[in-house]
Amino acid sequence: MPKHKRLYGCALKKKKVTPIAKKGRKKKTTTLIKKEVKRTLSTSNMNTLLKQFKNFPLLGKSKWKLNDAIKHLASVEPKFETLFEAHGVPQGIQDRLTSNTLDNSDQAFHSLCRTIIYQQLAGKAASTIYNRVHEDCLGLSENELIKPNHILNGKWEERTVDGKVKQFLNNTRCSLSKGKRTYIQSLAEHFNDTSKLKGVDLEQLSDVELGKRLIAVKGIAQWSVDMFMMFKLKRPDILSNKDLAIRKGVAKFYGKNIESFRKDNKYNRSRVNELTAHWAPYRSLASLYMYHTMNIDDDAS
Repeated sequence: MPKHKRLYGCALKKKKVTPIAKKGRKKKTTTLIKKEVKRTLSTSNMNTLLKQFKNFPLLGKSKWKLNDAIKHLASVEPKFETLFEAHGVPQGIQDRLTSNTLDNSDQAFHSLCRTIIYQQLAGKAASTIYNRVHEDCLGLSENELIKPNHILNGKWEERTVDGKVKQFLNNTRCSLSKGKRTYIQSLAEHFNDTSKLKGVDLEQLSDVELGKRLIAVKGIAQWSVDMFMMFKLKRPDILSNKDLAIRKGVAKFYGKNIESFRKDNKYNRSRVNELTAHWAPYRSLASLYMYHTMNIDDDAS
């Protein structure tokens, strides 16, 4: 069993502290004693947490360390230290950090194709439609990847069913909207064009350059790019201010009015950026804690 799977994310136990004031010693004030005890507990808990995750797998192409991210966030924002001491690193966050890392272009295409299918749909409905495209329309087994040629060489049709126009792929109704059909085809065209994404090592592109290339695909906007870079490429410094859960998590974390952060507009995105700027260069881990703070089991994959 991999070492990281044996790690746990429960709250850390408080270490017992021997009373400071004894007979024959000069008594300290109650305030000073409380501060010293609190500081001892804090240092002990953080050291224990860092020791637990010392051998956690290196992350992403840059091989960043979870321990470095924990230490940085705790040092620049005391609220994170409190959060770490209360919750450790929950198993859900560990799983997110280590699962579904991309190794090649085919995996990147499959992941982005799946992302497009899942856009603006509830998890169960999105999963049903994805499985219909993947298995029923394309005839792929569970572990097979959707590739550009599957989309480009597939037989796409529009048929009228019960008075409504529906999308069919390889003679099977796929339940995609016309828009999503167009988006998937656009994605396949980009990954089949050497002047765009074919043969390009996405890992070698900067965040900005990768964003430009992906946003050129119909149906892919900044939120999808952010999710792709954080969850699939495991880049260390991604915080999506267009994500509702992130905005609400940041508001809750800093004791702001959560509802005032609900709208995705320039003002709210700017507020999120200002509040979280000092989290860099490890805003990806911070983002996962924002999901955790809002108790959200997101399905961005």
